[in-house]
Amino acid sequence: MSKRQTAQGHRVAKASTPFYQQDLQLQTTYSDGRSSVEEIVLGSIANGRKIIGITDHAIGWCEEADNFDLFATGTEFEKYLHDIETAKKKYREQGVTVLAGLEVEVGLDGSLSLAPGILDVIGSADKLSNYVDYTLGVIHSESFTCSLQKTSEKPDESEKLKLLMQNIARLIASPQILIWGHPSQVIHGQYHRDFTPAERKTILKLLAQRTSPLYIEYNLNPFPRYVEWEGDLNRYVTRELEPNDLTFLKACATQGSSFVVNTDAHDIEQTSRLNPSTVVPSFIADNIAIIA
Repeated sequence: MSKRQTAQGHRVAKASTPFYQQDLQLQTTYSDGRSSVEEIVLGSIANGRKIIGITDHAIGWCEEADNFDLFATGTEFEKYLHDIETAKKKYREQGVTVLAGLEVEVGLDGSLSLAPGILDVIGSADKLSNYVDYTLGVIHSESFTCSLQKTSEKPDESEKLKLLMQNIARLIASPQILIWGHPSQVIHGQYHRDFTPAERKTILKLLAQRTSPLYIEYNLNPFPRYVEWEGDLNRYVTRELEPNDLTFLKACATQGSSFVVNTDAHDIEQTSRLNPSTVVPSFIADNIAIIA
């Protein structure tokens, strides 16, 4: 498949569009979603969306996960891009912008974790922006645990925390990442707490050093959703009921960061998390980035 023929240069500006008209994290049946590209777009439009970003997982977050084999072939990734391109053309006349994105795990070394099928099409991770409109970078608690298991030595708790902060630093520094998805998920999942004042200070310094835009996600997914998990796997019994660390996000806003409000929807019904009546903290609503 050749490179995408649509323009790669998208415009990002402070919101003149209501935040509920944009949703930039949506999963479909191409990864762990339960609705097709067409269905999730229609559900989003029904809930007032004008800008819709499809961000299926670029790979499963851990080799032990049932859905690790996402985009196992290049043909599958080409179909993903084709379906989004079809929706893009179909709904453009209705004033709706559909964008092709990916939700990408960022490894301990800062590398983007991409499935074999994606690499078969694009060649190497540094070419990803030739094929998608934007990348939403994430560190899932699960993927971080799996990354730790691959290290040569088992880190103790202090070393583990140091590696986590290094992982976050490398996500922030990656020029390929436009949106930092659910930034609190990993700290909630690993430690059942928010970022400490010292951790916030470190992250804010890293954000200030970045030379290109990095937008921070305010996630509307009310974790936990994995009710089938039991025992050690269920890290989401407490903090994940509050998916956003508001103290951290407010500090980011004070320093000048901009945000995107996303449903993280995995089916049509979940697109209703965002609608004209949705309420978010004022410091989020006042600092929205609209990507078009």
